[in-house]
Amino acid sequence: PGLSLTVDLPAFDSLVESDDAVAEEDRLFLPVPPGLGAPSADGREDAAVAAAMKGLRDRLARPLTRGRIRRFKADWLRRAGADAAVVGFLVGQSPGARAQMHYSRVARRTLVDWHRRHLVCGLGLSLPEWPEPDGVYGSRLRLPQPLLRAVFEEARREVRRHRLHGLGSFHQVAAAHNAFMVYTLMVLYLGSGHRPVSHPFEFRSDFDLEAGVLWISDKTGRGARGARLVPLPAAAVAQTRAWIAHLEKLRDRLRLTHPEMADGPVEAALAMEARRRGPFFLRLDPRGRAEPLRPSIQEAAVEPVLPAALNWTRHVLRSALLEDCDPAALDAFFGHGHIGEDPFVAGGGLPFADLFPVADRIETLMAALSAKPADSPL
Repeated sequence: PGLSLTVDLPAFDSLVESDDAVAEEDRLFLPVPPGLGAPSADGREDAAVAAAMKGLRDRLARPLTRGRIRRFKADWLRRAGADAAVVGFLVGQSPGARAQMHYSRVARRTLVDWHRRHLVCGLGLSLPEWPEPDGVYGSRLRLPQPLLRAVFEEARREVRRHRLHGLGSFHQVAAAHNAFMVYTLMVLYLGSGHRPVSHPFEFRSDFDLEAGVLWISDKTGRGARGARLVPLPAAAVAQTRAWIAHLEKLRDRLRLTHPEMADGPVEAALAMEARRRGPFFLRLDPRGRAEPLRPSIQEAAVEPVLPAALNWTRHVLRSALLEDCDPAALDAFFGHGHIGEDPFVAGGGLPFADLFPVADRIETLMAALSAKPADSPL
């Protein structure tokens, strides 16, 4: 006997051939203690639960409700160290209230293990031995590591294909620049967990490359509380340095033919002073202009290499890090802290040093995916 759960998450077009050995993400089965049967279609259990809670009413200072039972389980799981996505899946929270659930593919064995811990350690109940379930539950975006490794390798090949061995025409310079921009964005999105927004990694001054940290403001609706500081993996720092060197080469090259662009948007991208700085990333269009890097422009630029949702890096990161990183640090890194509930928000007490293990784990993942620094094609 047990409970069968589902979660309403968006579907994505599959980028890999179906594999019958991979379990569907749509359903989760949880075992229940002996003596409790599975819920029946006629809802008799609802009446039994209501009667049981009514019978306890006179013995409790506050009435027992389903909501309080659910919140107790959620609080117990978080205090025991469960990730917010695990908690959300096990207590039936809406993904609209817990963004972590959108991005996380969680092994069913992990979810069943936390469910068992709550019943045994939290409530003192017993459970029979249960076969370890296969497959994953949660995010529908499936991007296996071999596929992502091939994607990064192909993106680097695209940069090499556009390498210039002379001055080149403006069209050639723009194509080389845009290919390098795509690769650099992919590396930095993966290295930082940045949301795909207009003008990502907005200014050069948002980076402190000596300290290896990045200031991110990718949730503008929250104002200052939507910003965060994260440590960067070494590969992301190296790629940022390569991007700066590339912009310097681009500026020098364009001064020969397009001085207004060289001394305008490209120089502004390199500037550190607030009064002179402009967007750190820019795309060159065929008409010789710098385009604002809106999400639609980014998606069109990345699609030939990886036709997936633009926030695919957040899905990959959270799913890969969920079982290896401290949940509070992971939420802080991704900007998922909830005011009044979690650390690293207003009044929170999570030390910044706790984020460095997350960056170290991302560095390992980047190496596995071949997301390594590349030099400018100019």
